[in-house]
Amino acid sequence: MPAKTISGEFFFPQTCVEIYFVLGRETFNCLNYFKSVVFMWAIKRFVFGFLIFGWVILGCEPEQKLGVGIHQFPPSEIAWQELQPGLEIAIVHQGIGVKVKKSDKVQVHYTAWYEDGHMIDSSIKKGRAYRFKVGVGRVIKAWDLSLVEVTKGSEYYLRSNSDFAFGDGKEDNVRGFVTVIFGIKLMN
Repeated sequence: MPAKTISGEFFFPQTCVEIYFVLGRETFNCLNYFKSVVFMWAIKRFVFGFLIFGWVILGCEPEQKLGVGIHQFPPSEIAWQELQPGLEIAIVHQGIGVKVKKSDKVQVHYTAWYEDGHMIDSSIKKGRAYRFKVGVGRVIKAWDLSLVEVTKGSEYYLRSNSDFAFGDGKEDNVRGFVTVIFGIKLMN
């Protein structure tokens, strides 16, 4: 059966699936064009979907993703460096942001444990980062002293005796006169 012409511009061969579009003397294969458009649309949707997954599902921008390990009790083989007697730091990831200065406003995610591994507190469990001004006494002394040693984006552990942490513990409702370990992610 011969192909039928509709308005002199479209014709549909009945023996094949291809649809042809005639522009003057040029014959343009619409099916191949349609395939390429659909393919590009699918690629764009995949990339866009992947970005949305990272943003919405993970709940943060790529450079703000939380280090999985930093919010788990530190391994025994971690290398501690002494900042002061009774205060040690182990930097897991040095950020590429700006170095923190006294009076800077920062945002951190943290998890705190007793030395025996029992968790005290976590911003992850609360679902929000903790914001404060560095070096003005709004947080424990260990945090004020350690934050000026790192750059934004850093992840580190901090081991502090009671002199730099919670002291007798009464004010913070924790055990008194114990060593506390913190996993800290300083956000950009």
